[in-house]
Amino acid sequence: MLHQQLKEQTKEAHQALERRMVGLIKQIHSEAQYVHFLKLMYGYYASLEDKLGEQLSTNDALDFNQRRKASWILDDMNYFGSKEKPSRCQALPPIDSFHTALGAMYVLEGSALGGKIIAKMIASQIGLGDARGLTFFNGYGDETMKMWELFKENLSQSFDPPTTETIITSANQTFDTFKNWIESHAAAC
Repeated sequence: MLHQQLKEQTKEAHQALERRMVGLIKQIHSEAQYVHFLKLMYGYYASLEDKLGEQLSTNDALDFNQRRKASWILDDMNYFGSKEKPSRCQALPPIDSFHTALGAMYVLEGSALGGKIIAKMIASQIGLGDARGLTFFNGYGDETMKMWELFKENLSQSFDPPTTETIITSANQTFDTFKNWIESHAAAC
């Protein structure tokens, strides 16, 4: 099944990104640092979502427009009084087909699974008493697992070997370009 192949064949890139993200999150101890981190997230998500929209906006099965998260990041930034639009990532993975978009979506949708844990960490570190300012990391809320399962249904269809490789390559490139973006802009956090 493609989901399992993706999990296994992106493990190294996934763990490298996760290590970098956790390191940055642990350094957040003020609202200002959190806003800088949100700007970093927005720079990648907004750019990638725009590219994904070119391939997925008419695909009803993926509910792509419902899965866009960049506006949630802006909402969180606005909660803390930040109105500035962050710089946007230009070094994205090539998203030139439905299948490359599916690989990138695997990364973005999978990241929502750990969002609640990140939200709790950040809330504790900067003293947030409720979910305000944590919309992005709280993601779909109680619907997170349901949204993940619905997404995985798109991965359960049968793909030929070259298409499978395209999807996996795109997922790895997404992990890598996200990590590179974070590393090149982490000083702002």
